[in-house]
Amino acid sequence: MSPALPVTLRSIRLRLKEQLERAEDEEEKLVEEQEILLARIRTEQEALLAKIRAAFDKELASIEEAEEQERSLLASSSEPVAVELPTFSP
Repeated sequence: MSPALPVTLRSIRLRLKEQLERAEDEEEKLVEEQEILLARIRTEQEALLAKIRAAFDKELASIEEAEEQERSLLASSSEPVAVELPTFSP
C-alpha cells in the first residue's frame, strides 16, 4: 500500500465530516425557522379566533337585546308587534 492512499482516505473522511457538519447546521437552521413560522401562525390564528369570538359575542348580545325589547313590547301591548332581529355578518 502506498503512503498516498491513507492521505487520500483521510482527506475524503475529513471532507465528508465537514459536509456532514454543514448539513447538520443547515438542518438545525431550517428547524429553527420552521418553529418560528409555526409560532407566528399560532399567534395569527389566536388573534383571528379572538376577533371571531368578539364578533360572535357582540352579535349574540344584539340578538338578546332585540329579544328583550320584543318581550317588553309584547308585554305592554295588546296588539301583535313585529320586531326585526339583526343578522350576523362576519
